[in-house]
Amino acid sequence: MWLGVGEFLWWSVLGLGLGFVAHWWRANAGFYPEKLDKDDALFTLAGARPQDMLEEQEPEYDEEGNYNFYSVRNLQFYLWAGASGVLGAVYFSATGHAAARDGICKTAAQLGFVPLFCGA
Repeated sequence: MWLGVGEFLWWSVLGLGLGFVAHWWRANAGFYPEKLDKDDALFTLAGARPQDMLEEQEPEYDEEGNYNFYSVRNLQFYLWAGASGVLGAVYFSATGHAAARDGICKTAAQLGFVPLFCGA
């Protein structure tokens, strides 16, 4: 019965971990700054990266044009992307969703409450 909740937590932690690793990689693995000339719009447009287009707002950069590792907004994007990517891949199948729902409903019943999606 705790299996569904434990599995959900496991996949969540794995997704957050992958998101953090991706965030660290983007901030520390590049040899050159991402924004070489902040004033030239054509140069910035030519250097646009696909992951920048997924973000609602442009990522934050430091004074030298490097991706800012210490930006909370940058970190939030990668944590959200990692967790939603892993959870989406796991729970968008019928068997994964059924197992997760069953485990959560059994755990909730043991704790003394019934969520709306569990029924009576």
